[in-house]
Amino acid sequence: MTINLSQLKAFVSVASVGSFTKAARTLNLSQSNLSMQVATLEKSYNIKLLERKKGEVRPTALGRDLADIGKQIFSLQDQAAELVKNANALDKGTLRIGCDSPVTVFPYLARFKEQYPNVEVSLYLGSAHEVLVALKACKIDIALMSEQVDETQFIAKPLKQSSLGCVCPIDHPFAKKKKITFADLDGEKLVMRMVGSQTRAVFDAASKLADFTPTIALEVSSREGVMEGVRHGFGVGLVWQNEFNDDPRLKAIPLGVDGGNLTISQVVGRERENRGILRAFVDFLEK
Repeated sequence: MTINLSQLKAFVSVASVGSFTKAARTLNLSQSNLSMQVATLEKSYNIKLLERKKGEVRPTALGRDLADIGKQIFSLQDQAAELVKNANALDKGTLRIGCDSPVTVFPYLARFKEQYPNVEVSLYLGSAHEVLVALKACKIDIALMSEQVDETQFIAKPLKQSSLGCVCPIDHPFAKKKKITFADLDGEKLVMRMVGSQTRAVFDAASKLADFTPTIALEVSSREGVMEGVRHGFGVGLVWQNEFNDDPRLKAIPLGVDGGNLTISQVVGRERENRGILRAFVDFLEK
C-alpha cells in the first residue's frame, strides 16, 4: 500500500510546527481539510501519529520517526525539481554545505563562488556530529568534516590533513620553540575543547598513546573560546594549526606527537552525488 503524499505532507507540517492552525496556514489549506488528511492517514494504517493535550500537538514516537522520513522525502522532491529546472544550467541553483570548521570551508567557498557566482549557497556550521546529523536528514547537500562515516550510506573522500598545534602568548617560553612535545606540556595548564569535539578526541587519543595525563585548566565549547582563554591567561591552548588566526598577541607552534593529525573529508549521500550543482562542487574540490 503506497502512502498518500498529500496526507504525509499534512502530517509532517503539523508535526513540525506543533499546531493544526499554523500548519494549515503554511500549506494554504483549511484547518478542517488538514485535520481530515491527518486523520485519514492514521485511520488507513490504524496508527496514532499525534498526541493532542491541552491545546498542544506533539508527534508520538512513531510520528517522530515518520516525520523524519517525510522531511527527507520532500527534501528529495525539492532537489529533483531543482535538478530538472536547472538541467542545462550548472551555473544556477542552490547548494547547502555543512562544515565543522569555518576556516576549512571558506577558502574553497570563495573560489567556488568566483566560478559560479549565480549559485545560491547556504552554510551550516556545527560540530562534526551535528553536521553528520544534518546530512542524514537531507538538510545539507555535502559536508566538509572530520568524523568517520558509514560508507554504505555516504561517499567520503579525503580533502586535506590538519595537525594539532599549541597556542600561547608571545612572551611564553613555548613561543621560542619549533615544536611542542608531551614532555613540554607536563604540568602546563591547558585550555581545551570539551569532550565530544574532534579536537579533544584526537588529543585524548594521542595522550593515551603516550601515557600522558594533561593538566586541564579550562574547557570550552569552541575554537574561539580556546583562543580567548589563552589571551586571558588561563593556560596554553590546543587548536588545529589551520584554524589559527593571526593574532599579534599569540603564537601557534606545531604539536610534535604521534596521533596528532586529522583527515578532513568531503562527504555526500550516495543517492545525491550526481545532482547538478553538487556534482560541480565535488568536481571543484577534487581539482
